[in-house]
This record gives sequence, structure tokens and C-alpha cells, in this order.
Amino acid sequence: MANPVIIEKDMAYNRKDMLTGIRRAFGDAMSVVGNTVTVTLDTGKLSVSLGPELERKIALMRIIHMNVTLSFEGFADGAREETLVQFDRAFQRGGG
Repeated sequence: MANPVIIEKDMAYNRKDMLTGIRRAFGDAMSVVGNTVTVTLDTGKLSVSLGPELERKIALMRIIHMNVTLSFEGFADGAREETLVQFDRAFQRGGG
């Protein structure tokens, strides 16, 4: 078995919104234990580790964000890319 592929992201979401987005993307395929969300698909297993909520201050504006680590296990390259696109689309906000 190949080593998992790890992708790290800094995402401007809080924990509740992260869980909502992951559920939107993968539905009942997800389970949550502590700060790790596991998504079991026919194509492989995706583990999403949620870091602590952090606050970025820009002038008077405060933006909540967190470091997120995606670990893809057992995915073929094409399936991994499709799953990452599915994950990213669940977190797209309006705009261009």
C-alpha cells in the first residue's frame, strides 16, 4: 500500500462550518472522532484533521481560520483529484 498523500490548507472557517461543508460534500460517508473527520468512500479513505480555531486580525477586521490537513489513503490519482475537487466545491463561497 502506498503512503497517504497529505495536503495542508489554511481555511477561513470555524469548526461548525467545516463539519457542515464536509457533510455537504460527502453525506453519511463521514464520521467524526475528536478533531478528525473520516470519510470512507469506495475509492479510498479521506481523513481531515481540524486544527484549533485561530483569529487573523487585519485592521479592525477579524477572520476566523484553521489549519486543515487532508490525508488521502488508497486513492488512485484520478480518484484523489476528483475527491479533492468535491471537497473544495463544498467550501466555495459566492463570487468569482
